[in-house]
Amino acid sequence: MSLLIEGLLLGLSLGVTCIATCAPVYAPILMQTERGALGALWAVVLMSLGRFLSYAAVGVAAGAIGAVAAGTLPIADIAAVSYIFIAFFLIYTALVRGRAEKHGGCPTGLLAKFAGNPFLAGLVTGFSVCPPFIGAITRGFDSGGAIGGMLLFTGFFVGTTLYFIPMAVLPLFARRRLIRIAGILFSLIAALWFILLGLDHFFDLRLKAEMYFEQAYLVDYAQAELVLLDASGDPAVTERTAKLFPNAQRIAAAPDRYTDALATLAPATNVLLLVTTVPAEPVRTLAIEKKLNVVWTFAPRTDTDALALKDFLSSYIIKARKSRGFLFRLPLDAP
Repeated sequence: MSLLIEGLLLGLSLGVTCIATCAPVYAPILMQTERGALGALWAVVLMSLGRFLSYAAVGVAAGAIGAVAAGTLPIADIAAVSYIFIAFFLIYTALVRGRAEKHGGCPTGLLAKFAGNPFLAGLVTGFSVCPPFIGAITRGFDSGGAIGGMLLFTGFFVGTTLYFIPMAVLPLFARRRLIRIAGILFSLIAALWFILLGLDHFFDLRLKAEMYFEQAYLVDYAQAELVLLDASGDPAVTERTAKLFPNAQRIAAAPDRYTDALATLAPATNVLLLVTTVPAEPVRTLAIEKKLNVVWTFAPRTDTDALALKDFLSSYIIKARKSRGFLFRLPLDAP
């Protein structure tokens, strides 16, 4: 029972985000077919029934799989496939309904009868891997079994359904042909949006667009060509660090002369700077003006410190800009 209540609260708290994902599917479909008040309510009930069956199936699967396999699932790829599948469902619905509007009749044929079917719309969106769904399925992995997962998703269904009930008024406006045509157009627009979401999950489109407009690029210090500039004045530090970065170009400089070494480097050079004191402001200015990508930390005095440095640079990628450089301190403790 506690999982049922937890799912309900989760659905209530994430319902606004949930309807933001599903409304672009439900609203155009509801607008494309004229229905009376009871018919409109029944359409929403059918959508909810389809969504419930999907949620129940997912809940059982999530609980059965458990936390052991949760981290191995390609959630991003699953999300992409679900979004593109929804897009094709919307396109098919819009094209069939659009043809019916053009000829002034109702779509016929077995496949045509499925176009805009509220139950199928609910069934399809029930498997869409949106942010609320991911939140619920993550908790479902830890629900203790198939029954626990189903209870969690049942509560999640009830909580989110409360946000969809007001949509029952949409078919009442479908008496006007213009509204039905608008529903068809909205279906195509929503389909395009879901296609973009799916492609974004596959190809990181938003990140690539952001990088393009910002004239930026990513630097992986664990893999990129690297200059190791050791300003500790201790050859042992250079050797200790260099064996962790065997492909790095090594430069040793006196603690008070490493600025001269930085000034000789070409723009866009990736620098790992090891120092004994915090770099002064002129060092930052030089890095920015010379367009150097400089990360710095205190020179590692032990192998443990050096491994911590390697681990950090292997775990994070830093965004650099073509128009300027930077001086970034690695968040590691001073020796």
